[in-house]
Amino acid sequence: MWHRKTATSLIHNGIELNIALSYSNRKTLSLYVYRDNRVELRAPVRCPVSEIDAFLHAKCDWILRQQAQLQALPEPTSLHYCDGELHSYLGEGFRLILLRGRPLLVEKLRDSIFVRLPDPGDPESVRKALGNWYRNMASVEFPDRLDHCYRSMQHLGIAMPRLKVRKMKARWGSCSSASEICLNLALIQKPPQAIDYVITHELCHLLEFSHGRAFDELMTSVMPDWKQRELLLESVGHP
Repeated sequence: MWHRKTATSLIHNGIELNIALSYSNRKTLSLYVYRDNRVELRAPVRCPVSEIDAFLHAKCDWILRQQAQLQALPEPTSLHYCDGELHSYLGEGFRLILLRGRPLLVEKLRDSIFVRLPDPGDPESVRKALGNWYRNMASVEFPDRLDHCYRSMQHLGIAMPRLKVRKMKARWGSCSSASEICLNLALIQKPPQAIDYVITHELCHLLEFSHGRAFDELMTSVMPDWKQRELLLESVGHP
């Protein structure tokens, strides 16, 4: 996909915001705020400068709120995939219990996740086994959550989208004009309310492609507490 990059800045309430602009063969404007305070706007190749300026000025307060929320979060700790370590699943913490044996088995029981494998002392083997288990759980949980969210929006006339799951570095979800939704595998570690927020967000994009007032109003109409749910995505977790 052809793309080019540039940058811009603006002053809002005495605060300078530096924004990286990325142009590509896309159809919508999308804004991203990262933990290190970087801000990126992704725009269609032929998007007018006036439209970009209006979009950014309307989102200044949102950008500052996101930066403040991200800065307030504790630094994530590195995972070592060792016995007794805490891992997240659907927003709850579970202790890893590592066992030596065959065949390979990963199973959640009460407040623990049991992992049986030939070499429980090899963190990479534990990571792969746990990752495969997360993917298996996502293949069950995500379609159920999509069906639940879709039924609450079916009256708006959207078609049931296809669902894909993959690892994503900077996004929790995405959608395409071909009625396909992609969810970040790491969402399986978040609470169901947060998963529903991301799915609903992407379903709304099938009707409103940009992050403008109409999109916010649509989100509020189908999920009145979506702003509170959005904060659940920034809780401590490990993709």
